Amino acid sequence: MRLLMGYFRVDALQIASSTNDGTQLLRARTALGCATFDLGEFTTARQHFERALAFHDPERHIRLMTALGADPGIMSLGNLSWTLSNLGYLEQAYAAARRAFTLGRARPHSFSMAWGVQAMAIAHFLRGEMTDALQSADALITLSREQDFAPWLAHGMLYRAQVLSWLDSPSKAIPLFKEAIAARVATGNLISHASVSLPLVWAYLRAGQVEAGLALVAEMLAWVERRGNRNAEPGLWLRRGQLLLAAANADADEAELSMQKALVVSRRQQNKRTELATATALGRLWQQQSKRGAALELLTPIYAWFTEGFEYPVLRAARALMDELSTP
Repeated sequence: MRLLMGYFRVDALQIASSTNDGTQLLRARTALGCATFDLGEFTTARQHFERALAFHDPERHIRLMTALGADPGIMSLGNLSWTLSNLGYLEQAYAAARRAFTLGRARPHSFSMAWGVQAMAIAHFLRGEMTDALQSADALITLSREQDFAPWLAHGMLYRAQVLSWLDSPSKAIPLFKEAIAARVATGNLISHASVSLPLVWAYLRAGQVEAGLALVAEMLAWVERRGNRNAEPGLWLRRGQLLLAAANADADEAELSMQKALVVSRRQQNKRTELATATALGRLWQQQSKRGAALELLTPIYAWFTEGFEYPVLRAARALMDELSTP
């Protein structure tokens, strides 16, 4: 897949650049950003999305909606938001999501609007604003049903299930997850299949369904190797470690190996958000093993890297643990 991507990158950029057409460069950079994001190459993806947006004219590019179903600039903004959140720029990610939503709102019955609503659903969830995230998910479901947007309906169901797995009993959200993933596959969309399955793993963990969670992790890690959907890889290793710790016959050594793998992959991808979440989970384990100094030494430099988003749940959890570890 990586070799094919290499050819695609060269051809798409060469063709677009040869025309000196801003619209073609916008489309090429957006496509390349999506592809590199899926590969877990977040820094490169960010560059593509930001360069795409340099060519974006919301009024001039409205005609592209007929051909593409959505304004590629709004697509780039939505994807840029998710990319920035992975890279650890959480407030910048939220700003990009808000901009995608604002631009999408000007096209209320289109895929562009769906892109904007989806961006806000994810942004609210990452901020811990579960009520707002649920409202965005339900708005995406309503829009999709009104406009017969089958792929977006599946996504709206996924986000609703994700929020419900936090707000309500996660066991009640699991059937909705399965229905949404099946609906998405039925549309022929297998892009980022491991990524959309990852929240279901978390629901299994919260519901105490360890074996089901481990089976899904194994299936998705195999998918990652076959298809290269590596943006989900560190999260899968993290959840595997947490599931192993939650098992009746908990294997702390194997769990730690999984979390260490998550750290390695996160660092390779520069996925700061998952790196911090993993360090916090591993730090909790080390705290229980009376390795407080090692846990604090692991967490401190990762947390110190962040310059924004300190009210986000992932940073609050890390800060709380650091405070506990620092208390005599």
